[in-house]
Amino acid sequence: MRGTVSVHELSLAPVRENVDGRPLGWLATYKTPVKAAHLAGNPHSTFSYWTPPQNAVSIDTVATWADGLETKRHVWNLYRRTSPQGAGYNLGNFWRDPSDPKLHVLRLEPWRVQVIRGGNLPGRLWYAPGKR
Repeated sequence: MRGTVSVHELSLAPVRENVDGRPLGWLATYKTPVKAAHLAGNPHSTFSYWTPPQNAVSIDTVATWADGLETKRHVWNLYRRTSPQGAGYNLGNFWRDPSDPKLHVLRLEPWRVQVIRGGNLPGRLWYAPGKR
């Protein structure tokens, strides 16, 4: 699905992976004072994706800064490999490499994921253990 992201002035698309059978998202971003203040006050963020046939995904997460160099390298490679398919892009268009001091990474731990297909309005819900 293609979509847009609107979370505390985040303008780039997140990527994801599965870790120990659970989804985990990552967002390469700039750490602006407004964004840092918003997340310090409330780390809960929601990402939404929508397509014209009314397919939609809503992902509720807890976002935390994860700026270690190894994490940045891992996320850089996830974007390069496009996880999920079609979501990634070349972070080199925004930062010179994973060690660029302007590159920051948000770890996105989902606690609720809702998938709705236009022809199946009840959709599917996933909750992290203990969050339902």
